[in-house]
This record gives sequence, C-alpha cells and structure tokens, in this order.
Amino acid sequence: MRNRLIPRRLAAWGPLVLRLGVASIFIGAGLQKLIGIWGGTGIAGTTRLFEVIHLWPAKPLAIAITALELVGGMLLAMGTLTEIVGGLLVVEMLVAIWKVHLVHGFFLNWGLRPGVGHGIEFNVLLIAALVCLAFIGPGKLSVDGWLQLRQKSVDSQ
Repeated sequence: MRNRLIPRRLAAWGPLVLRLGVASIFIGAGLQKLIGIWGGTGIAGTTRLFEVIHLWPAKPLAIAITALELVGGMLLAMGTLTEIVGGLLVVEMLVAIWKVHLVHGFFLNWGLRPGVGHGIEFNVLLIAALVCLAFIGPGKLSVDGWLQLRQKSVDSQ
C-alpha cells in the first residue's frame, strides 16, 4: 500500500535517494582505503588489516575491495549494473561481518570504548538496502532506466 502523504508522481525518486545514500557510503569507504582520508588507513593499512584477519592474498584483495567500493559506489550512484554491483557489495559486507564485526555483537560501539569494535548493525543495514535495490531495481531515474526506456522506444518503431 502506497503512503498517501507522498504523491505517486514522486515514487521514482525513492530508488534514486536510496542509491545515492548507499553509494556515498561505499565511495567514502573506498576513498578511505585508497588514500587514507577521513580517518582511513590507505591501501597499506587495509592490507595490514586483511593480514591480521587472515584474508589472503592481502594486498590484491585490498586493492580489489577498494576498487569495488569506489567503482561500485559510482555505478550505484548512476544506476548502472545495480543488481550485479549490489550482489558483490553484499558479499563484501557478509565477509566483513564474518571476519571483523560478528565478535562484537549487533550494535555499533557508540561510546567508542577502547578495545571494543563495532558490531554488525551497520553492515546489516547496508545489506538490507542493497537487497532492496536488487528487488526494486535502480528506478526510472537511472542510466539503466534510461536505457530501458530507449530500448522500448526502439522496439516500438
């Protein structure tokens, strides 16, 4: 059932807002891994983390995950290959839960207690958003939506 407070003509904006929000998180995380901004550790720090959590080969994986987050985030923002990129990012989040966050429980460490990591809460939210995008698609306001409209107009001629 549609929310009656929001006009039907605005429904196309929903997937766009979701895509841009999720994309901004992954692009930001990718930049942290690539160049170490916003408290990130760069490729060297990401490689060290992967070594500590026994993800091998650490450096190629660090580069691949950084590329996935940056390029995947940009593709999500544009609404291109949404289901494929979303699936790859879900796998990344599942590995992050398994190798890093699960031992810390469900919730984030809001108090920033020393020696206590963040739980799976944020990863679960990202997985839910990515799965939602896979189910509903990128929406009309996307590159894929534009290509679909273009194909329909070619098919109808």
